[in-house]
Amino acid sequence: SPSIWLGSEDASLTFPRYVVSLNFDQIKAAAVDFISATVSHYAGRIQWWNLMQEPNLQNDLGFTPAQMLDFTQAVLTAGRKADPKAVMAVLLTSPGLELGYMTEPPGNEAPINFIPTYDYLRQMLDAGVRPDAVGVQFYYGARYPSIDLGTVSDLLDVYAQDFDVPIYIEELEYPTHEEYPGLVNMSTPWTWHQGHTDQAL
Repeated sequence: SPSIWLGSEDASLTFPRYVVSLNFDQIKAAAVDFISATVSHYAGRIQWWNLMQEPNLQNDLGFTPAQMLDFTQAVLTAGRKADPKAVMAVLLTSPGLELGYMTEPPGNEAPINFIPTYDYLRQMLDAGVRPDAVGVQFYYGARYPSIDLGTVSDLLDVYAQDFDVPIYIEELEYPTHEEYPGLVNMSTPWTWHQGHTDQAL
């Protein structure tokens, strides 16, 4: 599971109350201490760490793009220092959703809403933030419009061609359209036909 995740729809449900009152430097220092202690404790026993989840997605702590890059770098550095032999990965959400969203450049002072995965990975690498691997998450047809596996393959080919960093699928939901006959619980993103049943799986 990821070690650091800052995105949610309600900070009061995601973070302890004291965290919301801290400033950026204090939160970063607390994250570095947490990663250092956790990775050190399991050094040699866990070979792969998903240190940051969805830094390109909105976060309730109000970090700007530049702050999130700085935060991600600090967490990666702490993880590598605690266990230099383990893989330190960053997870990015929803590759391919470039259209219809505003790209937030690192110099923007507004909090992150959503930075397309491709753009954020480019920003990371250009800023010298280089994880050992990057996981991508595909929820098309569950939370977003369906795409076929050929399109998924094409997206991965683009990432492999344009970025010199290992890319892998971290999360995947099987797709459908909400108008599929017989679909129930249409308001939830986590259902396919009648949900996660033995038949559907």
